Amino acid sequence: MDSHPSPPTQAIFVVDAVGYSKTPEQPMPAFSQEITGVVREAFIRSGRLELWPEQVQGCGDGCLFTIPETSASYLVHPILRILQEVLEERDEKASRNAPRLRLRVGVGLGPVPNETLAGGAVNDTCRLVDSKQIKDAMARSDPSVTFVVAIVSDEFCQRIVGGRFSHLRQSEFKQVVATVEDKDFAKQAWLYTPRPSTVQEDPVAPPPAELTRSEESQSEPTQSGPLESGPLESVFEGPTTHFYGHTVIGQSNTASTIEKINGPVLPEGFGALPKNGGIE
Repeated sequence: MDSHPSPPTQAIFVVDAVGYSKTPEQPMPAFSQEITGVVREAFIRSGRLELWPEQVQGCGDGCLFTIPETSASYLVHPILRILQEVLEERDEKASRNAPRLRLRVGVGLGPVPNETLAGGAVNDTCRLVDSKQIKDAMARSDPSVTFVVAIVSDEFCQRIVGGRFSHLRQSEFKQVVATVEDKDFAKQAWLYTPRPSTVQEDPVAPPPAELTRSEESQSEPTQSGPLESGPLESVFEGPTTHFYGHTVIGQSNTASTIEKINGPVLPEGFGALPKNGGIE
């Protein structure tokens, strides 16, 4: 048999949304498109839009693409930090009932055929995103603070970060053995969180489950008695708005309602509205 040329080495970027299965069916298409939209926005803000690939493979709850190895360092810095900032802004502007968007990100390095976006290196990067270690790291972080957790292949970390091509240093990564039990997968990798946080947990209890916005609001203490200014739920009803060209549901633009809630008419001791309650 004749020999064949090997595919070019590419940097691989895989994104997977947390809690996508809890998203109501009706807004799922817009939510799926928004995942790619926020990642592209991170490239725009970083001044690296020229690296945004023509071929992006969407998969419902995430996306996958590659860029040339020569530009690999930009995927961990500044893209991950800016992606965290984009998602923070989205969370602040979204209504309480809008799905919260948090992302697990896998970054790998290896030979990838440009025409297929397939191969062993791509498969391994997808397994990293699905590993127990990154899921646990995400579950143990504060969902209102940490919106991005990344897992980087050992090949990428040793070659790009360890080779000092990135602004980040290897000491900013946590070494783990990433495992996916039902896939018989176990490989050394490195966790990186642009904005780390922790949640208080019982040491004998399992990691906390991911909460949606509405579940978080239900778990907060409430005050009895009606508001003098009218029903609170009217603040969170209203027409849809758009974020980076994609639909966000439930944003209120009722000026009179906002004025009442923000004014001095709230009963004493009622407390402030959540920061990300959809009111600007």
